[in-house]
Amino acid sequence: MNRLTSFISRYRKVAVIGLLVLILTGTGLYFFYPRQKTINYYTDSDSIEFHDGDLILRRGKSFVSQLVLLGDKDSEYSHIGIVSLRNDTPYVIHAVPGEVEQGMPEYVKMETVPEFLAIDKSADFAVYSLRSTYQEAGETAADKAMEFFREHIIFDSKFDHTDNSKLYCTELVWCAYKAAGIELVKNYDRINVAVYDSDFIKPSSIFLNPVFKKTYPN
Repeated sequence: MNRLTSFISRYRKVAVIGLLVLILTGTGLYFFYPRQKTINYYTDSDSIEFHDGDLILRRGKSFVSQLVLLGDKDSEYSHIGIVSLRNDTPYVIHAVPGEVEQGMPEYVKMETVPEFLAIDKSADFAVYSLRSTYQEAGETAADKAMEFFREHIIFDSKFDHTDNSKLYCTELVWCAYKAAGIELVKNYDRINVAVYDSDFIKPSSIFLNPVFKKTYPN
């Protein structure tokens, strides 16, 4: 009986380890290949007419991106930035972790659209524009986002929307539009996972606000 019990115990351990390996392997594959469309998909952005205040979203490939997707069941996108036109060139202003050299400050970034959608960072993207009634607010929001960039605001690794001295991605967009007189988020979602347990502004809370309409993909 002792031998049988010992055998069953060992068998269970092997089965559990095997299951964990399968889960981790599958999850790892998901991290690296999360529904990539085509290798040159982001060139579609060349034909998009961007406006100040547009939202551009991407489906990221990082571990943090996957956690955001797990916590936001209403979104296929894990990261969001706000568009600011400079000499008719659209730039994306956003707050993101893990895209600087080790030990360097993680300031709010400003990138071209192709840089924001680089193939190593993005598997898919979408663009949301303000409805015509709210167009003027887009310029004010874009200017506020540019202010965050110029002031070298640090990425908010604590994801604390009550402290705007540091910003995470959705918090940046929320604050920019708040400065333009538009309150995008009225209710906050509680995220409770192993590494995070607090209120959080989910991407879907921003882009599903009725002041926006989806302009890409149609």
